[in-house]
Amino acid sequence: MQQVQPVRLFGNNSKRAFLINAALTQFQLIGVKNVTMDHLARQTGISKKTLYLCFRNKRELVLEVVKLIKYRLKEQIYANAIESENAVQELLSQTNVLVRLIELRHVLSEMSLRDYPDAIDEMRKFKLTYLSAKVRNNLKNGVVQYLYRQDLDIAAATYTYLLLAEALLIQSFNNIDMVMRSIDIFIHGILNSHGLYFYQQYQTVNRINIIKSEAMTNTGSS
Repeated sequence: MQQVQPVRLFGNNSKRAFLINAALTQFQLIGVKNVTMDHLARQTGISKKTLYLCFRNKRELVLEVVKLIKYRLKEQIYANAIESENAVQELLSQTNVLVRLIELRHVLSEMSLRDYPDAIDEMRKFKLTYLSAKVRNNLKNGVVQYLYRQDLDIAAATYTYLLLAEALLIQSFNNIDMVMRSIDIFIHGILNSHGLYFYQQYQTVNRINIIKSEAMTNTGSS
């Protein structure tokens, strides 16, 4: 069975935080529906009594898992924003957030969460308020920086980006190359010639970093 890398916690080692992390790992491995409280107790070696002292029911546990994911995604979005020198680099960096969302689609899709309305509401708020605001702000900055088309319809472009993210989230494929190509088409549609120059430079740097990373991995495994 495929191993899933545990998600980092908030910086504390409480039993509740441990169980949230363990639940996320199990959700990724076998799906939200298939993880019962009995299953989680067996996998963690924690008694059901203790488990129910931490969480009233599975609905509360699922909600806390979604909140943890949302926290980590916000953390990544913020880091990308402050580390980017302009709107183009930030938008390219935020592609990692979409890739992460897609990796977690079996946990975050509304189909997976259909029995957990509170968790669905939490994800909708994240996408329709926080993520939407960040995309809209990036598009405004790109226009001001003369990197995006000056006639760009920011509201329509924001809506298109969110539709793309939602479409990728519900797909069953695991082809990251297709994801990157889809995002590339969107980005090319909003750039002007100046922005395209920067975009191509950043893409080249990303490719070099990927090659270096793969080389280091191969050296370490030989």
